Amino acid sequence: MTTASSLDNARTKTHRPYRSSTILRIIFWFIAVSLGLIQAWVTRFAMNPDGVSYLDIGDGFWRGDLRLLLNGYWSPLYGFLLGLAMKILKPTAYWEFPVVHLVNFLIYLLALLSFDLFLREFIKSRTRNLDSGLPEHLWLTIGYLLFISSSLLMINLEIVSPDMCVAACIYLAAALLLRIRANPQPKSNFIFLGVVLGFGYLSKTVMFPLAFVILAASFIMARGWRRANRTSLLALIVFLAIAAPLILALSWSKRRPTFGESGKLNYVWEVNQIPKYVHWQGEPATSGAPKHPTRKIFDQPAIYEFATPLPGSYPPWFDPSYWAADQRQLDLYSGA
Repeated sequence: MTTASSLDNARTKTHRPYRSSTILRIIFWFIAVSLGLIQAWVTRFAMNPDGVSYLDIGDGFWRGDLRLLLNGYWSPLYGFLLGLAMKILKPTAYWEFPVVHLVNFLIYLLALLSFDLFLREFIKSRTRNLDSGLPEHLWLTIGYLLFISSSLLMINLEIVSPDMCVAACIYLAAALLLRIRANPQPKSNFIFLGVVLGFGYLSKTVMFPLAFVILAASFIMARGWRRANRTSLLALIVFLAIAAPLILALSWSKRRPTFGESGKLNYVWEVNQIPKYVHWQGEPATSGAPKHPTRKIFDQPAIYEFATPLPGSYPPWFDPSYWAADQRQLDLYSGA
């Protein structure tokens, strides 16, 4: 009787932390989903210039024009998802922007699920190494508070952009790295890592160089030169299989090697102070000469024409990499 009672007490003590952690996780999920839903609803009619361009890309693609996904500045996945939602729901003009924020909310839920997976793996790794430092319920509290604040205050659901897609990919990649560190044997983790990084690149160009940093981390965590070679190479092949079609198509359309122009454009806008959102005509004098400037019709007042060759609600912002292409750089690639 004493032995049976002791066993029951031991089981009770073992299950209590698990139950309390489960309850705490449910509470934070409820808070995160509720706050996200409130923010998406309150900002349901908000729209920004970037969002209009993504809508144009998605609408054009689902009308059958695959070329619209080949944009030097805007990555294709987010526009593809917005266009898919429009095609399925067929909203009226009044409900078009709320549908966009519905997509943002669904991506937010995916990011929440990805973060939860990462947090579980993180807590497991700390427990496994006997270096938890803090009890599980404190890790859950700190983690979820950071996720909610960063997602709803810094990224937020008001701005129409693929940033939440990138966050979801980063959380998933971090969770997979922790799994690989714990057990580098399963190849499925490396395959899934390559898939996640590939879709991350399709979400935003910055994920292309970052993917190689994450792949290098997986190589280190694989432990063992032969195993690391095989499995990390597998992740790299999967990543390139997803990313290569877009890279090749973009390079072909731009007539030069490129995986995206957003980094270069943001550098010249923010560092070199080249005019942004307006019609660059080559000012200041040392900034270069645009290959495809919008056509200036009048000086006073300044009036520009841009009916061709790009589509979109506002063509100068549909693909800024076309209008801001520097003639000197193009001459270098063409051998002129």
